[in-house]
Amino acid sequence: MRYDRDYVERRYREERDRAAHAECPELADIHARLAAAFGAQLDIIDRPDSFYATGLAMRRAAAR
Repeated sequence: MRYDRDYVERRYREERDRAAHAECPELADIHARLAAAFGAQLDIIDRPDSFYATGLAMRRAAAR
């Protein structure tokens, strides 16, 4: 499943903040793992050869 970059970035920040303010260590660990997953997805999105970057370049070229 592909997500929009803005959504992934927002969820990454939210999960990171939730991990920092969690009431118990177990919850902090869960939120930290979710943040890591969203961070990894951001890394994939940001790669120049990713489908996201390719699709974005194609949409920009078509708009010209």
